[in-house]
Amino acid sequence: ARKHGLMREIERRAPSRPRAGYPTVGGHCRTLPELAVARLLEANDIPFVTQLDYPFTFPRGRSHKSKCDFYLTEVGAYLEVWSVGLDDTTPHWEQYLVRRRFKTSMCQRLNLRLLSIEGALLFRSGVDVYLAHIAAVLEASGVAMPVRLGRTQALDPKPSDNCFSSRE
Repeated sequence: ARKHGLMREIERRAPSRPRAGYPTVGGHCRTLPELAVARLLEANDIPFVTQLDYPFTFPRGRSHKSKCDFYLTEVGAYLEVWSVGLDDTTPHWEQYLVRRRFKTSMCQRLNLRLLSIEGALLFRSGVDVYLAHIAAVLEASGVAMPVRLGRTQALDPKPSDNCFSSRE
């Protein structure tokens, strides 16, 4: 973020990540790329939950439940924000690749709908490009995305008061 000039915006909008993560209507988000996805889903009135268990476990010594970043409840799709870092110089890159390949292959094997968002675009290409990428992935999978957000709304650490007002 610092390298790409996003630190000032991040510090202004979300000075420190709350211990539990950023609150959203579907649960807490752990990262800024996830937060931008949540804000776009909220703005388009698309119900979701965060950190839902996949119906498979990750073989890590003992059985460990794999979790998705988002589950779109009405669409029936798991959504992953792949964003550990920019390249293979990032710490934990190898573990990230193993987890990504495992989740992708298990979803294919079990015929689960998986949508992939490239979260590193937020830091590599900027907020506007990242938001357009999120909308394009969702629209390509048949999810209507009529509402677009600007960088300020997408990185707002507090959920909007009017999200899902028609569903409550």
